[in-house]
Amino acid sequence: MEDDLLARVLSAEKEIQAYLDTERTKVLEWLERKRQEAEAEFGEEEHRLREEVRLSSESSRAAAITEAGKIIDTAEQRAAILLSIGDDTLKEIVMKRIGLILME
Repeated sequence: MEDDLLARVLSAEKEIQAYLDTERTKVLEWLERKRQEAEAEFGEEEHRLREEVRLSSESSRAAAITEAGKIIDTAEQRAAILLSIGDDTLKEIVMKRIGLILME
């Protein structure tokens, strides 16, 4: 009777161990699938963010070029105005301001 009981206990232990091994394998497979899914999601998000940064950079560059063009146009217009001032007018301006300049 003891041998029969021992045999049943050992059999039950083997069944439990086999069940645990099966469950461990399932869990490891599930974890691997989840890891792969997470890596894929990370890769997609990284690609999306890189594209967003690229587009933002291009947009900022275009805006900067436009703004620089406006600044250059304004500077050219002001330079043209200054160039159109005659020498006599410039002398008058300098003579009026010379006293202020020398006093500083």
